[in-house]
Amino acid sequence: ANYADQLVTGFTQLPANVTCTTFETYKAYANWDQQNSFTHSEHVVAPGGVLVRADDGSVTAGVFTNYNGQILGDGDHYLIEVRSVEAIKVLQPLGADTLLTVKKNPAWPGVAVTAYDFADQPVTEVEATAKDEMVSFEYCGNYRGHDIAYYCLTKSAEPNPEAYPIPQIPELIVTDIHWQPELPCTSDRVTFAATIKNIGTGPIPEAACLGVAFMLDGEFEPAFWAEPASVSLPAGATITLQANGGRQGAHWLATEGTPVVQAWVDKTNEILEINEGNNMFSKNMPPIDEGIEIAPGVRVPKVAANLALNQPITSSGATAPAYGEQMAVDGFINT
Repeated sequence: ANYADQLVTGFTQLPANVTCTTFETYKAYANWDQQNSFTHSEHVVAPGGVLVRADDGSVTAGVFTNYNGQILGDGDHYLIEVRSVEAIKVLQPLGADTLLTVKKNPAWPGVAVTAYDFADQPVTEVEATAKDEMVSFEYCGNYRGHDIAYYCLTKSAEPNPEAYPIPQIPELIVTDIHWQPELPCTSDRVTFAATIKNIGTGPIPEAACLGVAFMLDGEFEPAFWAEPASVSLPAGATITLQANGGRQGAHWLATEGTPVVQAWVDKTNEILEINEGNNMFSKNMPPIDEGIEIAPGVRVPKVAANLALNQPITSSGATAPAYGEQMAVDGFINT
């Protein structure tokens, strides 16, 4: 990193569990939240991701799900953009092939996009389209058997074809359901939360009320809900909403069994989406029983009390061939 030998000149704790470390000519943002994304300017930083920017705009690097307002392909994308007067170099050391949008030099009539291999040799020129100052092209890690190291954007005398306008419509899905405590026992007060991701082509409307309904064991009517919240959710962004209301309060009083919890985002269809039929997600909870006390005031379910039971292990030592991995931790103290 170009800033590795620079002194730290500042540190700021930002909202939403994000920190900013200021170096002499760089700023490094760290998203410490493992569930929610972080939006900075026109980019969406993945949960647990980072963003590094040079003060003069010459370098932008990080882990993204949306870059320059363009949602990226599945998974996280590790991108590095290095800009100079003559060229713009874009590298993706990790990440799936994706449509990528980069801001061109305003002085360039058009942009030529060329893929290079790891020997810095040109492999092929790539078709690119333009809309205003933004240029879009397909970033592929391989072209006809050639591994691609990076793409280079340079000045072209010919304007690029105009990009076909893509409707800016959100698409909301539930990617996970969480609960606290993680291993509840009967009579514990359990709080539910759901992680929502916008996999559409545009953000939810600015004044939209984004809510989640929680149901247990196939019920249609919500038992709990995260009340509608006015939030910003660009394409590619994630947010976790916690239940704060319910038919009998915001918490579930755990009962014995193995319940299934469902989370339904935008159940009332207040937000126009590309597909209204994929807003629900289900997840099995761990078996719930009266538990056993493992410390004063601390209970865990009986099934979870033996934390090593049936867990993957590696056998070693003189007796390993005789007992093997399956019998090494089978719940019996005399094994």
